[in-house]
Amino acid sequence: MPPTTSIRPSRPWQVIALALCLAACVQRAPESPRQAAQGIPPTPVVTATSQHRLIFVNPRNGKIAPYSQAGFVSFLASVSPGNPEAIHLRLSGPVSEKVLKAIQDAAVADGVPRPKITLVSTGTALPRKHHDAAIQVDAVVYKIVPPSCPRPSHTTTGDYQNTPSSDYGCAFISNLDAMIADPRDLVRGEKLGEMDSAVTTGAIERLRQDKTKDFLKDNSFTAGGS
Repeated sequence: MPPTTSIRPSRPWQVIALALCLAACVQRAPESPRQAAQGIPPTPVVTATSQHRLIFVNPRNGKIAPYSQAGFVSFLASVSPGNPEAIHLRLSGPVSEKVLKAIQDAAVADGVPRPKITLVSTGTALPRKHHDAAIQVDAVVYKIVPPSCPRPSHTTTGDYQNTPSSDYGCAFISNLDAMIADPRDLVRGEKLGEMDSAVTTGAIERLRQDKTKDFLKDNSFTAGGS
């Protein structure tokens, strides 16, 4: 009868030691600084461009002279085509603030938001009779520089350790460029509008006294389906 041989089971610590040795032998591709930065969305790059123009107005009522009216309208249209909400204007000249407000009204009529127009009066000395006053118009427009998506330098680079794509965030920035009305809001937010404290206080007092108002009837609607 042939001799029998017994196989001794491996000890747990031997199995663990063998696994650690094999893991140490695995070669990992070193990550470059570019790969280390993968997964971080790009920051929107906002640039500002400025243009300037002189217009002539009546120094008493602020009415734009006929020979300046067409040029002023075309200037506003060329500064930010199709998006006058992105224009920031600065009107300055030797006229009163009342006169500058009249010019501001003309710019608002052309689509420029009133809060984005700054008025700077440099004096109220009236020019000679029958002479118009020169007003300096400074226009600044902010734009987003969209990222290059996809970045060709990353198309053949692997993303190790299950990190997000190298172009993570590029599409978001590109869509933001197409949707935002004024890219300056990404640099500095706008101030809050005026609030009517009397209306707000009244609503709180009615809530405390359990005398809340009903919803407006003309705002109600019914929806149905087949």
